[in-house]
Amino acid sequence: MSLAPASLAQFRILVAVAQADGKFTSEEEEVLKGALGKHADILDDLLGEDIDVDAEIALLDDEQKRAVYQSAFALAYADGHAQTFEVTILKKLMPNKGEESLLGQVMGETLDTVLPGRIVAEPDPAKRDSEVLEDTLKYSALAAVAGAMPVPGVAVVADIAVVAIQGKLVHDIGMYWGHSLDQKAVRGFLGAAAGSIGLRIAVNNVARFVPGWGSAFAAATSFATTYAMGRAANAWFAAGRDMTDQELSDIFKTATTQGRAEFSAHGDDVAAARKAHADKLADLNRQLAAGEIDRATFEAQVASL
Repeated sequence: MSLAPASLAQFRILVAVAQADGKFTSEEEEVLKGALGKHADILDDLLGEDIDVDAEIALLDDEQKRAVYQSAFALAYADGHAQTFEVTILKKLMPNKGEESLLGQVMGETLDTVLPGRIVAEPDPAKRDSEVLEDTLKYSALAAVAGAMPVPGVAVVADIAVVAIQGKLVHDIGMYWGHSLDQKAVRGFLGAAAGSIGLRIAVNNVARFVPGWGSAFAAATSFATTYAMGRAANAWFAAGRDMTDQELSDIFKTATTQGRAEFSAHGDDVAAARKAHADKLADLNRQLAAGEIDRATFEAQVASL
C-alpha cells in the first residue's frame, strides 16, 4: 500500500461506513475504486480488514477529519437515511454536525424555485440539437473547472457547484424544448438519471484524499457526468418526458463513457473556461464556505456563469 498514512486512514474510515449497514453495494464499490485510481487494487485488502475506526480517526488532524466527514456523510445518507452504526462513526468524526452541515442541507433540501433563463423554444430539430450540444459542451467545461477546484476545509463546495451547473443545463435544455422546470423537477431528473446526489458528491470528494489524482479525476468526472446529463435530458424531452428511471440511467451511463472521450478532445475549452470563470467560482466557493451567502444565492450565481 503506497498511500500516505492519513489518506489510508481516511479510506479505512469510509470502508467502515460503507460496511456499517451490513452490506457493501456495487455503487459504493464504484465510488471507492474510482476515487482510489491507480491504488484501486487495495480496496479488496481494506474490505477484508477488521477496521478500528477510533484508531484510524486518531491518525487525523482536524482538517482531515472534516474532509473525511463530508465523504462519509455522503456515503451514509446516499439512500436518503443513515443507519445507527453509520451515524455513530459520523459523530466520532464531528459530533453534533449532521443535518446542520452544508452537505446535509444539499442532500436534504430541495429549493422550490424557478431557475433563471432567457432561452426561447427552438422548433427546428437540427438547430435545437446544435444549440443543445453546444450548451452541453460549454456547461461540461465549466463543471470540469468547478469540480477540480480545491476548497481548503470545505472541498464539498466544489461538488455543490457541479450539481448546480448540471441542474441549470437540464433546465436550459428543457427551455429549448418549450418546457420550464422548477428546482424540484430538475433535482428529480438528476436523481432519476444519475442516482443519489450523495454518491455523486462522494466520488469526487473521496478522490481528493489521493494527492496528485483528485483534481484530475474530479475534472474528468465532472465534465463526463455533465455531458451525460445533457444527453440524457435531451433524450428525455425528445421522448415527451416519458421514460422510466432505468431508461434514463442507461442513457446516462452510456453517455458518461462518451463524455470522458469528449473531455480529452476539449482540453482547450476547459482551459478557456478556467481562464474565464475560475476566479469567480473560487470566490463563490469561499463565500458559501464562510456563510457569507446562502446556497440559493450560490446556485443562482453559479448558474449565471
